[in-house]
Amino acid sequence: ILGIPQYDNGIYRFKLFVALYPLADFVLYLIFQSFFNVRIRLILPVFTSLLICHLAMVIYAPHTGFLMTYTGPAMIVLLTVYLVFTVVVYIIALKRDPRRYWSFAVVGAFLLISVVNNLYYFISQEMYKMSFSFLLRMPALLWAVVLFFLFDLKKVERENVSLARALINKTRKLKETDENIGKKIKPEPREVINDLVEYLDNNFHMTYDRKDLAQKFGLNEDYMCQIFKKKTDLNIAYYINTKRIEAAKQLILETDTKIIDIAFHVGFDNLTYFYRHFKKQTGFTPTELRAQARGGFINKFTDLEDEEYL
Repeated sequence: ILGIPQYDNGIYRFKLFVALYPLADFVLYLIFQSFFNVRIRLILPVFTSLLICHLAMVIYAPHTGFLMTYTGPAMIVLLTVYLVFTVVVYIIALKRDPRRYWSFAVVGAFLLISVVNNLYYFISQEMYKMSFSFLLRMPALLWAVVLFFLFDLKKVERENVSLARALINKTRKLKETDENIGKKIKPEPREVINDLVEYLDNNFHMTYDRKDLAQKFGLNEDYMCQIFKKKTDLNIAYYINTKRIEAAKQLILETDTKIIDIAFHVGFDNLTYFYRHFKKQTGFTPTELRAQARGGFINKFTDLEDEEYL
């Protein structure tokens, strides 16, 4: 834009520049937010509103003096806000999973220096001195993405192998348990609870439905819950969740699988409930437990992902 011919004392050229540069940074912020899967409430409508107001000022600007006196500073503020929140998005993603996003650090430093350098020339109104290093931003970002997917692919392969081993071991144990169960004559209701407990121990990851469970074992729903609590001192739902947490704890300690995948694998369909129940039963969040088991440092303020669900 800076290199195109001047028309009407350059006002249209500068209007294009002052309008399109914040728009490009806004789109880049959206790309960063989507790529790192970080959502900050109210930021998108606020940023959109600010951009619309800025574009309205650019269109309204009657002459170059107004453009440089009012719209220019507004653009600088807008670019600074986008820059700050882009860095915040990356920091959140890095704290959540440092091993996954570390490869962006070097490229991020280069981009940060380039953007700050350009902002300086905007503020000093010396745009003709702008470094054209910003032309390298897109190739740098693409290279960082390539590195990310290369390292992430290896990590996913390791997670799949470790999870497969855990599933094979669990399947073998379940098969051994099934082989030890002989055919029995239909027992009394109180004896059926033993079979119910054994069934829940082996199928806690399945969706819990009290009515279906009562029909499966030929019991009245209320009576089933009553005698189950007498036998175990727990209600059925709490017993199932306890078993799920035990299984999740084992997978967290023995595999590199992501916490979210473990939660769904053991039967939880609500991450918030999983985190709260896990913390209540073990005294740790899943991330803290894994870090402690591997001798890692546990931040007393804990991981941002844990805070989101606790």
